[in-house]
Amino acid sequence: MAVYTEVSRAALAAFLADYELGAPVGLEGITEGVENSNFRLSTERGRYILTIYEKRVEVADLPLIAADAGDATALAALVRRTRAVVTTVGPYQRHGEPLLAACAAAGTDYLDLCGEPAWMARMIERHQATAQASGARIVFSCDFDSIPFDLGVVYLQDLARQRFGSPLARVDGLVKVMKGAASGGTVASLLATLEAMAADPAQARLMADPFSLTPGFRGPAQPESHAAEYDAQARSWTVPFIMAAINTRVVRRTNALLGFPYGKDFHYSEVMSFPRGPRGLFTAAGLTAAIGGSFVSDNIEDYYLNPWELGYGGFVKFDHDFHGREALERC
Repeated sequence: MAVYTEVSRAALAAFLADYELGAPVGLEGITEGVENSNFRLSTERGRYILTIYEKRVEVADLPLIAADAGDATALAALVRRTRAVVTTVGPYQRHGEPLLAACAAAGTDYLDLCGEPAWMARMIERHQATAQASGARIVFSCDFDSIPFDLGVVYLQDLARQRFGSPLARVDGLVKVMKGAASGGTVASLLATLEAMAADPAQARLMADPFSLTPGFRGPAQPESHAAEYDAQARSWTVPFIMAAINTRVVRRTNALLGFPYGKDFHYSEVMSFPRGPRGLFTAAGLTAAIGGSFVSDNIEDYYLNPWELGYGGFVKFDHDFHGREALERC
């Protein structure tokens, strides 16, 4: 018996109200298991597993397992002890591949916060077949890059199919507000990417490829923002969004992995928007001038920019050590 806590209809409805899963349709207890209460949950939007954890675990009781990020043997032993690994190692192009390779080989799910599309493209080429054979799910960019954008398109296309009977052929993402700060890891990843492109100009061309994460498939020419423009539909000035080089590739990869539910002629872009009027135009034009051709050019010289020139230097924090800190402090 693996149902120790019964769930009333009222309690279930109240719980689901906090999630966009739809109204409950059915709830069936699962007899397998020894510690927690498990149910098969059906809602208007799909089928799920609902687990009620019966035991509370104290943080002090959790084991600490140490493994060197460069020790393939230690990492292989580590990933065999779990079903999923979340890694924040960054820069991933310097420290990330051994763990990803171990997960792919062992069938262990892997999630990261990577915002380095050239490295992601190389990992797909090297390890996708192994992960498919083992059953491991390798999921990149599970942070601001690129969850809001990727899932935003998933939900939008689902809504479009419900309302119009077909997905949207084009989606444009507008970023209005950003909060928070760039971590040392983010800055270190940016610097590592610039160094890699300086050593190998082919990396710059890979960064500029809109289908770098969909090997074997190339769709139509994609909309790219290169200058301050007025969007009449959004009633705002728009500029290139610095994270579009990552997010747009992830969205297109999701479309490909799901079997092209958005269509093979799907178009997707991202921009940052500012209010209409002279002030918005001035801000948009200034930011566009700072960004220039960065992240869309195959000319390596266009990538020699620091975070201030890219428009987010004010978000960089120096309250911890990271690669490149001294160089940035001199900017």
